[in-house]
Amino acid sequence: MVKKEVLVGIAVVLLIPFSAFALFDNEAKPSEVEKVPIIDDEIVVEEIVDELEEIVENVSLDEILLEFDDSFNTVISGYDSRLENIIDEASNEYETLPYEERIKTSVKAKLISKYIGEIGKLEKKVDNVFYYLIDEFKEQLADNGYDLIIANDYIDRYKDEKE
Repeated sequence: MVKKEVLVGIAVVLLIPFSAFALFDNEAKPSEVEKVPIIDDEIVVEEIVDELEEIVENVSLDEILLEFDDSFNTVISGYDSRLENIIDEASNEYETLPYEERIKTSVKAKLISKYIGEIGKLEKKVDNVFYYLIDEFKEQLADNGYDLIIANDYIDRYKDEKE
């Protein structure tokens, strides 16, 4: 996105030639110049900046969806990858136990509890990332005048993926 400072700079560049033209009007008489109302440059600059921001920030729905789809897929694939790693760790730890330990219910329960806890921590981290992205997505939709209900589809997809 274009920063406000850049837009102000563009507005000032556009405003300076206009102001110079008004100042150097040789045909105007001093009495006529005094009667001309003074233009508040700040208001003109703000109006130009607002118009430029509106033009620049009007992002198509397809662009917003494409960007969020990429983020969504990255979150899901990262979760799947890390989940597989946790399962592999659990399996490896179980396999390295002596046979006498592996057959004990208490040892199995302890191992399962440990890795269920790891999966729970992972899920909380991924939830935080996902809902942060959803908030950003909703903000982009709102800023560009699109319906926020679109975000609900992604929330439903996310919940389905987690199951």
